[in-house]
Amino acid sequence: KKQLFNNYDDDRIKNIQLKINRKPKKKLNFEESFKCVLQFFARKIDR
Repeated sequence: KKQLFNNYDDDRIKNIQLKINRKPKKKLNFEESFKCVLQFFARKIDR
C-alpha cells in the first residue's frame, strides 16, 4: 500500500493485479472477480 508504481516493472504489476483479482469478494458471494467476468461474457456470447 501507498507505494509508487514507478518502483515496479510491468510483470510485477501484472502479478499484483492477478493476486487482487483472484481474491474472493464478499460482494460476489465469495467468488473470484476474474471468474465472474468470465461467466458474464460466456452468458453474453451464448445469447
